[in-house]
Amino acid sequence: MVTEFSEGMAGELSAFIVDVFDKYVGRDYPEEGHKTFHDYVRPDEIRKRASSGSRIFLYMEEGKITGALELKGENHISLFFVRGDRQNRGIGSLLFSRVLEECRGESLTVNSSPFARKIYENLGFRAVGEVKEQNGIIHIPMIYSPE
Repeated sequence: MVTEFSEGMAGELSAFIVDVFDKYVGRDYPEEGHKTFHDYVRPDEIRKRASSGSRIFLYMEEGKITGALELKGENHISLFFVRGDRQNRGIGSLLFSRVLEECRGESLTVNSSPFARKIYENLGFRAVGEVKEQNGIIHIPMIYSPE
């Protein structure tokens, strides 16, 4: 079930994201990238972004977060994670569909990790630049343009 984030879920959401990041995405990142990312997903930082307009959508199963997608500003995906044992079961597609409804036909951008590049391409994103690194965060700028 897709639901929206509430402030009381910040600790659980942070722990969920760190767990998935460390197991999958973080393998490609230097130590500086781990620190930068872990700082970005601290509970207080998540609450701060949510109170400043970021929309965070969660997929819940049996009362636990199994997927999360953060839409920053009007059209930038800043976080998109699905628990490892729940990947390839449509959870990411459901979260992405919800964001498409919210964006009402607007283009979306993301700075994809190398790990997630194929996932985003399967959702219809295309790279619009080369691989970059900033503060240890390795990413590929991508865009989704609705047809």
